[in-house]
Amino acid sequence: WCNEAIYHPHPCFLNGKWYMFFNARGSVNGYSAERCGFATADSLDGLWTVDPNRISEFAESQSGQMFIMCGDPAIMEYKNNYYMFYFNLENGAVDHWAYASKADFPRGWRYGGKATSKTLPEESKYGHKPSIIKKDNKLYYYYTGVTGQSRCIILQTFDL
Repeated sequence: WCNEAIYHPHPCFLNGKWYMFFNARGSVNGYSAERCGFATADSLDGLWTVDPNRISEFAESQSGQMFIMCGDPAIMEYKNNYYMFYFNLENGAVDHWAYASKADFPRGWRYGGKATSKTLPEESKYGHKPSIIKKDNKLYYYYTGVTGQSRCIILQTFDL
């Protein structure tokens, strides 16, 4: 599942350990696609150990498609759960979110729903590729909006 490429890193420090969530490209049962995985390290400058199992199977099973694109993971901790925001090409590229309990983290993700809806003119084609910051009980949710002709960065904020 990750033998062709690993890219789009999202490092974070959780539970006293460094995690690097990432996109990967490779084949599963003959289907090549983007999927999500992670690596761990004791320090930010490595040595990183890639977990052999992908963490995006929940998104694949949600759609019933092994070739589904699931990538650009952005992770945050909030209360008793971890949240992953990611893009998915199911019904067009839009961001979705998933959650895992602290006991199930870093695996055990469950589908939560759509995070972007393609309702703004600036995201008429795609609204995807999240980047998040949690600050002062607010989630700053940046993502890429794509029309047929241009790209822009969109910000949504959510009170936590």
